[in-house]
Amino acid sequence: MVKYVFKGRKLSICITMFSLSLFGENDQYSLTRPSMPEFHDHAKRLLEVRDKNDEKRSCSMEKLPYGNSLPDGPPVTNLVRDPQMVDIPINYHVIYVEGDSVSINVQVDNQPYEHCMWDIWDYQNETFLIYPGFGFDHPGHSYSQEGVLPPGDYALFIYDDFGSGGVSGNVTSSDGTVLATLYGGSYTYYTFLDFTAPSGTYTDGLLPISTIESQTELLNNAYNEFGYSFHTASVDSAINAGWFYATDSKNYDTGQWECEDQYLAMANSMTVDVSSSVNYFWTGARNSQGMGVFPWSFPEDDPIHGLFCGFYTAPGGEPPFHLGMTGVHEIGHYLGLYHTFENGCTSPGDEVEDTPYQADPNFDCPSSHYSCSSYDDIGNFMDYVDDDCMTHFSSGQKDRIHWAIETYRPTLLEGSVDPAIVSVINEFEEEQPSDMADSMFFVLLDEEESVTFSYDSVDHVSGNGAMDVTFRVGSTEYPGLGNWTGIGFMRHDSTRMDLSAGDTLSLMMKVEYPPSAPQYMSLRIIIVDRPVFYGFDEVWACEETIILDTVSDWTEIKIPIKPHMVSTLYPILNSGIDDGFNLSPYWWGQQYNNWQLDRDRVMSYQFQVGINGYGDFPPGGLDEDSVRVSFDYLTLKDSSGYEHVDNFNDDLDEICLSPIVQRQDLVDDIMGSLPSFPYIEPMEGLYVQYAGGVGDNEDYAMAHYLYSGTHGYVAVPGSWNNWNGTLWNLSNIPGTDLWFRPMIMPNHGRFNYAYYADGSWYDDPLNDVSCMDWNGNMSDQVNGPEYVSPPELVYNDTIFHGTLFDTVFYSSSLGNSRPVTVYLPPGYESSIFNYPVVFYHDGDRFLERDIENVLDNLIDDERVSPLIAVLIPPVNRTEEYAGTQQAAYAELITGQIFPWAMSKYRILEGPENHASFGFSDGGNISLFLSLNRFDVFGRVGGYSPTINSDYNTLVTDLSQITSPPDLDFYLESYWYDNLLFGVLDFRDTLESLGYDVLFTDYPDGHEWCRVMGNQDVGLEYIFPYQQLSLDKQDASIPLKFGLHQNYPNPFNPSTSIRYDLPEDAFVNITIYDMMGRSVKIVSNGRQTAGYKIKNWDATNELGEPVSTGVYLYSIRAGDFMQVKKMALLK
Repeated sequence: MVKYVFKGRKLSICITMFSLSLFGENDQYSLTRPSMPEFHDHAKRLLEVRDKNDEKRSCSMEKLPYGNSLPDGPPVTNLVRDPQMVDIPINYHVIYVEGDSVSINVQVDNQPYEHCMWDIWDYQNETFLIYPGFGFDHPGHSYSQEGVLPPGDYALFIYDDFGSGGVSGNVTSSDGTVLATLYGGSYTYYTFLDFTAPSGTYTDGLLPISTIESQTELLNNAYNEFGYSFHTASVDSAINAGWFYATDSKNYDTGQWECEDQYLAMANSMTVDVSSSVNYFWTGARNSQGMGVFPWSFPEDDPIHGLFCGFYTAPGGEPPFHLGMTGVHEIGHYLGLYHTFENGCTSPGDEVEDTPYQADPNFDCPSSHYSCSSYDDIGNFMDYVDDDCMTHFSSGQKDRIHWAIETYRPTLLEGSVDPAIVSVINEFEEEQPSDMADSMFFVLLDEEESVTFSYDSVDHVSGNGAMDVTFRVGSTEYPGLGNWTGIGFMRHDSTRMDLSAGDTLSLMMKVEYPPSAPQYMSLRIIIVDRPVFYGFDEVWACEETIILDTVSDWTEIKIPIKPHMVSTLYPILNSGIDDGFNLSPYWWGQQYNNWQLDRDRVMSYQFQVGINGYGDFPPGGLDEDSVRVSFDYLTLKDSSGYEHVDNFNDDLDEICLSPIVQRQDLVDDIMGSLPSFPYIEPMEGLYVQYAGGVGDNEDYAMAHYLYSGTHGYVAVPGSWNNWNGTLWNLSNIPGTDLWFRPMIMPNHGRFNYAYYADGSWYDDPLNDVSCMDWNGNMSDQVNGPEYVSPPELVYNDTIFHGTLFDTVFYSSSLGNSRPVTVYLPPGYESSIFNYPVVFYHDGDRFLERDIENVLDNLIDDERVSPLIAVLIPPVNRTEEYAGTQQAAYAELITGQIFPWAMSKYRILEGPENHASFGFSDGGNISLFLSLNRFDVFGRVGGYSPTINSDYNTLVTDLSQITSPPDLDFYLESYWYDNLLFGVLDFRDTLESLGYDVLFTDYPDGHEWCRVMGNQDVGLEYIFPYQQLSLDKQDASIPLKFGLHQNYPNPFNPSTSIRYDLPEDAFVNITIYDMMGRSVKIVSNGRQTAGYKIKNWDATNELGEPVSTGVYLYSIRAGDFMQVKKMALLK
């Protein structure tokens, strides 16, 4: 951190560097240093500038040519304005930097005076970037400052007031490359150390659209009350270091190092529609948080008109200027306001009658301050207090803004005719012709309730179409759900409507209530589009509680026709929020997924008002006709730049709109052109809400399910809907045999599915990819574009393999027998080691999917420790795993099979080496075993386990005993699995109690295929790879000498040679080629008795890799000698 001084207060500023590229080729420029004759006196001023008092929220342009004094004196304040809201467009320009993160590493000499500083010179823009640069706090001070610079030519500028070349250092890139080096004493008073910044992917200052829209909303909150509204007309961006860092370079008094005016260059390049809009720049300038050009400074069409704010002052930025109030402040300058402390206590002050004279700016958040014989107007937007404390304009300031705009910027007032209206869709009057079916509808209203609707003549002020409505808390058919009423629109001929000309659907309405009713109801807006004419509807909606007065006036309901992924929607009536509702996918009971609101293909839209169960209504509801809902007119507003995103649905829509005799041929053509089925279409900007565990950082594609057949009904059940054949129906294009349905597909997802037509199940004849579903059957599989089938599922003939052994166990308590299969890892027979063990429930299903391939590959890849697996099938699955036979099955495992395995095989002692794995109910019994027999099983792998209701209590009780058991849990679930939230609750309980738990979730359903594919995740967590050692093994002395086969064999790149010494001996182990020539002596010296291991890395005595082939290895130990072969593969 480097300390700057502003108005006598030290602020810590973290230096960040940015760059920006224009939309097009950059102009050529010459790399010329500024002219520098004798400049010692001026250079001293550079150091002085660093310590001068500056304004904390330096913003307006009084000191610059842009901020000329008011030419005509103070305004007349007794103006009468048209009450119509003036709508002012804002063109936002985001200036940011992108490139490498460059470090300046400098150190000053030990002279006991402040005499040196540094800065960065930008050759392209001919300006210092961080003027007035940085100094040093004490003798010998050294530090590194890092920030982003775009690719280009720069110089590290160093100045030494003593002329002794007192600073040394270097400039480095993000990967540590030295770009330039400076040696102390190699210059006198100054130097420019040239360097070239490389390209890179670091960025700074690039604001998201959501932040920019929040700034617009904030401006509306401040200015709406006196007749001005703002809307985002455009957002563009540029990458430029000079514009970003040195936006306020005109403030610099740099003498011989004269900087080019960066704001002027930026404004001349990027401002648009100057006369009729605001040009609002976001930059990285730090000496001035913002700047606004006064309206009288230039002719109203001059491109210099505009303002800039530091990106860090945007909503969500850096405290205490993190609420966007800098933008409100600078818009005030742009519209003609001075600071409240302008001219101090001297007339005319800020030229506003009702703001008191103020001696100096106020900082922080004072409760009051007295100056100029009166109390300052604390909280005024035109002071310098923190964002949290900025609250208001005065009435006189509002009048001054009106005067300044009418006098100097009259073109801005042209928005007072509400130019945002694109078209009037409907006027609610009897004589108004319309191609709409003005359909009144009532949802969940009791049939006996009378509802009236009438059209009155409309004059846009008092006329309306009105409904007198009786609401009840519930209804006979749907108690507790409330009731709704409203009006909907669709064309008489059922053709689609084009709403793409505007960005906002605007309805004038009011709701009148009886005095005894609660002052809130619910407002719902629904828009239905149909991407394919004979296809599915996409439903988009928003709903929010509305606050009402018993005497209500007309209110404009504005619905941006731009979908947002939001779950919390803003209230509209009497809320002061101008943006209106945000549409999001309509999930309430709908079976269709949404991805793009086709504004040019709208089928219908509805406005509903209802009680929806909100509030404490009188018993039996409200009196008849006690609520009056009125509509005035409906318009399409805000000209849009909407562009339809071309997609596969367009191809289907084209077929739908073709003559019926041509459709089948078109279907045949398109089906023959697709690469695979279902057809996976990459997409961007899909609107998806995920409310599960940890796996919500996902991109999505569209999966198009295409089925050919002559049926009356076709659906596509699968992983996503619990294999329900009555949901997820496909659409048919008349005149063809094509049935189709799009569905949102997670890029990393994979699902099982089938087709269900007219009561029968069908495989997909166009898809040859299948996998095991939840029931153990093989069914069709669809993969997202980034899904990778786990390679460990595939048999690998280049590695060593484990061995399977079968036996049978009989349970007297269960009264049945079952086969048990044991997997032993590669090399088990020739090893002396003990191994961890995993008990797999549903062992038959794991064997069907070749679990031995998974274990062989994971062990060979050294991803898991070599282990033993015991695979046990169920006989009465539901009862044994999760029902009345759970305890008896657990006794079979812990009382019979586990002791047998421990006695027969070399299994490590201790519950931390024993795991129990299972899926679904198999996961349930795995948890049951560990929670009840934690002396046997200390590790659990639960794949989407069903959770018994008492498990949370059981783990809580275990955590409170004197010596809690050492339990470790791996839990996994899936997005389209109704067990997900039960697993999440159990995970939360475990974590709150301090247990070790790893939870993962995946875009899949409750299917065996995902369980098999994720064995690596669970096993790597429970038994991560560890090299076998004798630390935990039987350390007894061998009975005889022995040389074992190397492992692995064949091998690459290394192998282990194991041998046995029954007594101390001199041991020589040598590697030979097949010609008998010595390649490498692995061991040559005296060793104590025991089981031994040596490794060979396939190199010779010089450390050079040896070639592929067969080699001999021999051992000499006392009188014992033995030779074996091994093979090296590359």
